[in-house]
Amino acid sequence: MLIGIVANFLGTPALWMGSFLMLTAWGSGWMGGGDVKLWVGLLWCTFSFFGESVTLIMFAILIITSIIQILGRVLMKKREAVGIKLPGAWRALVYVVFLAFHFTGAFNNVRF
Repeated sequence: MLIGIVANFLGTPALWMGSFLMLTAWGSGWMGGGDVKLWVGLLWCTFSFFGESVTLIMFAILIITSIIQILGRVLMKKREAVGIKLPGAWRALVYVVFLAFHFTGAFNNVRF
Protein backbone atom coordinates (compact mmCIF):
# COMPACT_ATOMS: atom_id res chain seq x y z
CA MET A 1 0.00 0.00 0.00
CA LEU A 2 2.88 2.33 0.82
CA ILE A 3 4.35 1.93 -2.68
CA GLY A 4 0.97 2.76 -4.19
CA ILE A 5 0.42 5.80 -2.00
CA VAL A 6 3.89 7.18 -2.76
CA ALA A 7 3.56 6.49 -6.51
CA ASN A 8 0.01 7.90 -6.72
CA PHE A 9 0.26 10.56 -4.05
CA LEU A 10 -2.74 12.61 -5.17
CA GLY A 11 -4.52 9.72 -6.83
CA THR A 12 -7.05 9.88 -9.64
CA PRO A 13 -10.86 9.90 -9.62
CA ALA A 14 -10.95 6.17 -10.45
CA LEU A 15 -8.59 5.37 -7.60
CA TRP A 16 -10.51 7.43 -5.07
CA MET A 17 -13.87 6.06 -6.27
CA GLY A 18 -12.61 2.48 -5.94
CA SER A 19 -11.37 3.20 -2.42
CA PHE A 20 -14.66 4.87 -1.51
CA LEU A 21 -16.67 1.90 -2.79
CA MET A 22 -14.54 -0.48 -0.73
CA LEU A 23 -15.05 1.59 2.40
CA THR A 24 -18.77 1.75 1.67
CA ALA A 25 -18.84 -2.07 1.41
CA TRP A 26 -17.14 -2.24 4.80
CA GLY A 27 -19.51 0.31 6.33
CA SER A 28 -22.55 -1.61 5.10
CA GLY A 29 -21.21 -4.93 6.41
CA TRP A 30 -20.52 -6.56 3.04
CA MET A 31 -16.78 -6.79 3.66
CA GLY A 32 -14.65 -7.08 6.76
CA GLY A 33 -12.13 -4.45 7.74
CA GLY A 34 -9.15 -6.69 6.98
CA ASP A 35 -10.47 -7.48 3.51
CA VAL A 36 -11.00 -3.79 2.79
CA LYS A 37 -7.45 -2.95 3.87
CA LEU A 38 -6.11 -5.75 1.68
CA TRP A 39 -8.13 -4.73 -1.39
CA VAL A 40 -7.53 -0.98 -1.04
CA GLY A 41 -3.82 -1.72 -0.69
CA LEU A 42 -3.91 -3.93 -3.78
CA LEU A 43 -5.84 -1.27 -5.67
CA TRP A 44 -3.38 1.51 -4.85
CA CYS A 45 -0.37 -0.68 -5.58
CA THR A 46 -1.55 -2.29 -8.82
CA PHE A 47 -2.91 1.04 -10.04
CA SER A 48 0.70 2.28 -10.04
CA PHE A 49 1.67 -0.36 -12.58
CA PHE A 50 -1.45 -1.01 -14.66
CA GLY A 51 -3.56 2.16 -14.56
CA GLU A 52 -7.30 2.69 -14.42
CA SER A 53 -8.26 -0.65 -15.97
CA VAL A 54 -7.40 -2.47 -12.73
CA THR A 55 -10.31 -0.76 -10.97
CA LEU A 56 -12.86 -2.45 -13.23
CA ILE A 57 -10.95 -5.73 -13.21
CA MET A 58 -10.83 -5.67 -9.40
CA PHE A 59 -14.55 -5.11 -8.99
CA ALA A 60 -15.40 -7.74 -11.63
CA ILE A 61 -13.24 -10.30 -9.81
CA LEU A 62 -14.74 -9.30 -6.46
CA ILE A 63 -18.26 -9.84 -7.81
CA ILE A 64 -17.42 -13.14 -9.51
CA THR A 65 -15.58 -14.55 -6.49
CA SER A 66 -18.36 -13.34 -4.17
CA ILE A 67 -20.90 -15.30 -6.22
CA ILE A 68 -18.62 -18.36 -6.05
CA GLN A 69 -18.26 -17.95 -2.28
CA ILE A 70 -22.03 -17.59 -1.77
CA LEU A 71 -22.71 -20.64 -3.96
CA GLY A 72 -20.15 -22.58 -1.95
CA ARG A 73 -21.93 -21.68 1.26
CA VAL A 74 -25.28 -22.72 -0.21
CA LEU A 75 -23.83 -26.02 -1.42
CA MET A 76 -22.37 -26.67 2.02
CA LYS A 77 -25.95 -26.42 3.29
CA LYS A 78 -25.39 -23.30 5.36
CA ARG A 79 -28.71 -21.65 6.11
CA GLU A 80 -27.38 -18.11 5.82
CA ALA A 81 -25.54 -17.07 2.69
CA VAL A 82 -24.67 -13.66 4.09
CA GLY A 83 -23.23 -12.98 7.52
CA ILE A 84 -21.14 -16.15 7.73
CA LYS A 85 -17.56 -15.27 8.45
CA LEU A 86 -15.27 -17.22 6.15
CA PRO A 87 -11.82 -16.15 4.96
CA GLY A 88 -12.04 -14.14 1.77
CA ALA A 89 -8.35 -13.47 1.19
CA TRP A 90 -8.21 -16.28 -1.41
CA ARG A 91 -9.97 -13.87 -3.75
CA ALA A 92 -6.88 -11.63 -3.80
CA LEU A 93 -4.89 -14.52 -5.25
CA VAL A 94 -7.40 -14.83 -8.11
CA TYR A 95 -6.99 -11.09 -8.77
CA VAL A 96 -3.19 -11.15 -8.78
CA VAL A 97 -3.01 -14.28 -10.97
CA PHE A 98 -5.49 -12.73 -13.42
CA LEU A 99 -3.39 -9.54 -13.60
CA ALA A 100 -0.24 -11.56 -14.15
CA PHE A 101 -1.76 -13.51 -17.03
CA HIS A 102 -3.72 -10.63 -18.53
CA PHE A 103 -0.98 -8.04 -18.63
CA THR A 104 1.80 -10.41 -19.68
CA GLY A 105 -0.24 -11.49 -22.70
CA ALA A 106 -0.66 -15.09 -21.57
CA PHE A 107 -4.37 -14.95 -22.50
CA ASN A 108 -3.61 -13.86 -26.09
CA ASN A 109 -3.50 -17.42 -27.43
CA VAL A 110 -6.49 -18.70 -25.41
CA ARG A 111 -9.75 -18.99 -27.33
CA PHE A 112 -13.03 -18.95 -25.39
